[in-house]
Amino acid sequence: MNLRHMEVFRAVMATGGISGAAELLHISQPAASKLLGQAARHSGLTLFDRVKGRLVPTPEARQLYDEVENLWRGVERVRDVSRALANPQSGSLRLAVSASLSGYLVPRAVTRLYRQFPRVQCSVETLVPSIMTDTLLNQTAHLGVGLLPNEHPNLVSVRNYQCGMACVMRKDHPLAARKKIRPADLKGQRLIGSPHNTPYGQALYRSYGSEAASLRLELETRSSPSACPIM
Repeated sequence: MNLRHMEVFRAVMATGGISGAAELLHISQPAASKLLGQAARHSGLTLFDRVKGRLVPTPEARQLYDEVENLWRGVERVRDVSRALANPQSGSLRLAVSASLSGYLVPRAVTRLYRQFPRVQCSVETLVPSIMTDTLLNQTAHLGVGLLPNEHPNLVSVRNYQCGMACVMRKDHPLAARKKIRPADLKGQRLIGSPHNTPYGQALYRSYGSEAASLRLELETRSSPSACPIM
């Protein structure tokens, strides 16, 4: 499989079909179908089964897709370098961002960046902490922006900021008028938090202290923007 074959295969996996892949790559559907067929022949694999008119990836295709995605990150890096060399006045910045920061803080920071460097090409990818670490280690991203410190020996923290925790609720909630919320105040309340097996969830659990066992942790979500509409 050459890069063009991989590009079409990746597009079909991402969009779920030939028509979506053709639209994504700005080529005709017959051209996309022909390239996908070539990809299957060159790989020696059955990449998709047709079920009720839909293309369903085979287990081999799903495993291959993971490898193609890893390779494609390198292709994107080559494109970034070639653009930078062709136009020294511009540059590229690839950010890996935790979900809790991707909806508010990072967009405002990127806006300020564009004011100073209007020709920079910036991409922002929202990732969970473990994948963010891998992305930084394989140099797919230049910079990670996360809520919690990263202690990996091969990564360097550029800047750290101290911040507190906020308890978010509706304006008509009985506790809304309070300036400070203690864990004991949350007894009997229906709480939304992060999964306990995540770094954010563990940090929340530690903040509850001795009251943790008596709190009603009924809903779990990985990001604050997802939690707020549920209230």
